[in-house]
Amino acid sequence: MDQNILLELEKIRDILTLILLLLGVLVVAKALNVIGNISSNWQLQRSDRIRNHSIDLHDQEKYSELIEYLAKKLNDYPNNPTAIYWMARSHLGKADYVSAKKYFLKLKDIEPSWEKDYVEPFMREIEEKH
Repeated sequence: MDQNILLELEKIRDILTLILLLLGVLVVAKALNVIGNISSNWQLQRSDRIRNHSIDLHDQEKYSELIEYLAKKLNDYPNNPTAIYWMARSHLGKADYVSAKKYFLKLKDIEPSWEKDYVEPFMREIEEKH
């Protein structure tokens, strides 16, 4: 009888160990999900800050200042579509059509979903003026 009790206790221990391992996996998965969400939110906030500052400078026609600001951002985040878009717009504002076209084409490559609304209209404008 004591042997049977020991065997049952070992089975219970094994089941509890398995449950703890599964709980550990779930906790790690949840933590990774939270970290991913924090990272995504941080990236969105960064793009929002870039967008807001770019709009302010663009509206004031401070294109050179905007280009300098965005060059720093693109040095740190080379594929940030918001920074690339506003870099293209700032060059367009300065009538530097070659540079504007370069940035619009880069935007099209890294963010194809932006092509119709954020690339094509400006590429037509460049073709008309250049």
